[in-house]
Amino acid sequence: MANQISALTESLRHTSARHDVHVDAEEGRIEIVAARDALRALFRRSLRFQVLLDERVVRYGGVGVPFDRVRPENLVVEEGPRTTAVRFRGHGIDTAVVSAPSGEQDRLRAFRERLWDLLSATDPTALATYGSDLTPTQWWLLGASAVFASATGTPPDKLEWRNPLTRRMTRRLLEEGWDVHSWQEAAALVAWLVEAGHRRDFTHAANAAALPPPARAEYERLLAAVGEHHERGDLPDIPETDTSETDALVRRLVFLRWGTAGGRAVDALDAMPHAGRVHLPGGDPLIGDVSWFSWSLRTGPNYWRAELHRVRQLTGRPPAEAADTRLSHDHAWALRLLRSSYGLGWIEAEECWERMLPIARAVQAAYSSWEEMAHCFLESYELWGGPDAPLLEGFAEAADELRASPRSPWRAVAWEHPLHRDW
Repeated sequence: MANQISALTESLRHTSARHDVHVDAEEGRIEIVAARDALRALFRRSLRFQVLLDERVVRYGGVGVPFDRVRPENLVVEEGPRTTAVRFRGHGIDTAVVSAPSGEQDRLRAFRERLWDLLSATDPTALATYGSDLTPTQWWLLGASAVFASATGTPPDKLEWRNPLTRRMTRRLLEEGWDVHSWQEAAALVAWLVEAGHRRDFTHAANAAALPPPARAEYERLLAAVGEHHERGDLPDIPETDTSETDALVRRLVFLRWGTAGGRAVDALDAMPHAGRVHLPGGDPLIGDVSWFSWSLRTGPNYWRAELHRVRQLTGRPPAEAADTRLSHDHAWALRLLRSSYGLGWIEAEECWERMLPIARAVQAAYSSWEEMAHCFLESYELWGGPDAPLLEGFAEAADELRASPRSPWRAVAWEHPLHRDW
C-alpha cells in the first residue's frame, strides 16, 4: 500500500497540483484538495476529497462511497481548452479531484491510473504486504473453494497454477474422476452441480432412510450385495450386458430408493440409454437421477458403501434437510471445476471470475459465516464419499489451516462483503 501511495503522489510531482495531495499515514487518510477549493476546505473538511484507507471509503461533501463500489468509469479525465481535471463522478459525488493546466494532461492521466490502483487494491488486513493484487470480491470467490486449493497446494491468492505438471495432474483428475475431457463437458458439469448436483442424490438417500424399517433393512441388504458383486467383478458397467440377477438387484434398489415414485423410477431406468455412461442429468430430471444412481452403483466399487453410510446418517432426518444444507459441497466442486478449466487453458481468467461470481453469491446466501460453510462442506463431503472418503482428512486439515492463516481468504475478507464485480 505504501508503494501505491508513493506512486500516487509521485505522479503529481512535476505538476501545479503537486501540493494538492496530503497524506496522513497515522490516520490512514489521503486528502486531496483542488486549488480552487483550498481556502474553503481549510475550514470545511467536507470539501476535501478524502481517501480513507482504514475505512476503505472515498468521502466528499458528506457522501461516502466504499472502495468496492467505485468503478473505473467513476474516475474521468476531462480536458478543457485551458485546464485538465480528474473528476470523480458517480454515487452522489461530482467533483474535480485535481486540476492542472492542459499541458500537464499526461501527468493527470497517470494520477488517475494511480488513484484507481489504490482504490481497487485489496488491503483490508495488510494483505498488500504480501503483494496481492486481488480485489475483495476475488478474495471471497477464492474463499468459497479454498479448501480444495489449500489441500492441493494452490496458494490462497492464486486462481490456479498454469504449468505443465499441474495441467497433467488436473487433466487426469477430471478425466478419471469426472469423465471430463473438454470445456464443453466441464461447463455442463458445472451447470449440473449448481442446479441439482449431489444434493438431489442426498435427498433420494434420505428418502431411502425414511422407508419403513423392513424396507430400509432390505435396501441396506441389497447395497451390501452390490459390494459382493464388485468383489467378484461380475457387475457389468453397461446394463445391456447384465445378467438377470444383477439387473434385478439394481432395479429393486431403484424401486426402493424412489419410494412412492419407485414404479416411475424403474420405467426411467428402462428408458435410459444402455450404450455407455450417462452421468450428467438432462431433460427429464427423473431419468437423469436414476441414470446417475445406476451408473454409480455399477462403476463405483465403493459407491454402495457410501450410500449405506448416507442412509444410516440420514435416518430420522427430514429428506429436504439433506439438500438444504449441502449446497456448499456442490458449489465448491463447481468453483473448483472452473478454476481447473482456467488452469488447463480452456477459459481465460476473466471468464472464470465472471462464472464464479453468481455461484459464490448462492453460497453466501445459504450460510451465515465461513465457519458454517466449512462445517457443511466437510459434513457433506463425508456424506458423499463415506467416512473413508480419500480426501476427508486432507480437507479437514486444509480447513484448519484456512482458519488460522493470516493469508487465508476467510480472514482477508468478511463473510458479509457485498459480492459484486470489483475487478
